Amino acid sequence: MPSNNSKKERRGLPYRSKWTRHYNAHAKQANLNFENLLEELPVIFRNSHLVNALLCEIDEQTRLGSKSNTFLDLGTNGSLERQLRSLIDCVDDFASDALRYTSYQKQLQRQQSRRNQRDSNRRNDGYDEDFERMTKMFSQSRRNALMTASQINNQCDNITQFTAQGLAKLFMAQAVHEKQ
Repeated sequence: MPSNNSKKERRGLPYRSKWTRHYNAHAKQANLNFENLLEELPVIFRNSHLVNALLCEIDEQTRLGSKSNTFLDLGTNGSLERQLRSLIDCVDDFASDALRYTSYQKQLQRQQSRRNQRDSNRRNDGYDEDFERMTKMFSQSRRNALMTASQINNQCDNITQFTAQGLAKLFMAQAVHEKQ
């Protein structure tokens, strides 16, 4: 005897538990979003005394080995390009999630209009069954869109911080150049 889950999956509908359906309503009521759903935890690395001594030794060697001052180095080493490419990928993912959600909304609207028409036809024919209770449209999870929005927000913050440092270096270099 096949389970109820396999029947729903055969019809192409994902199985959603009762908790999942109620979670979306409660999440809206609690005003949950990626900023207050996820919490950053500080990470502290503790090294042995030998590792600390080695790190200090490496730091001294790199300071003595680099004779040029890299304070006004304007090279970005491709990190900005990598961050922008990653941001583009996240925005593409977010756009595809938004497209999937809008197509889901269109499909839901069509199904609801068909359901309303069938219900009105049944009521006109004398049937008093609650047809809406028998068939339900399952909502898609918006967790991926939430995580992608969080990634986009973090990457924008990183890019803003990085470009602010780069712009400060450019203004300093311009001031030094104008004095000479």
